Amino acid sequence: MAPRILLARHGQTQWSVRGNHTGRTDIPLLDAGREGAKLLGERLHREPWAGLPGVEVRTSPLVRAA
Repeated sequence: MAPRILLARHGQTQWSVRGNHTGRTDIPLLDAGREGAKLLGERLHREPWAGLPGVEVRTSPLVRAA
């Protein structure tokens, strides 16, 4: 099986709603951003690769990515 890489952006923040570039600022997620992250986590847990050896999850140390 060929390697597969999945990328996900951070969830919605106050700055992203206003169209501001967040860069390396450590801005927390809005409720909508937390809900989106929760849904993504649930989906990833259900997908066929869940539990397969060699699967890695990496995140940014920023609050909006945790």
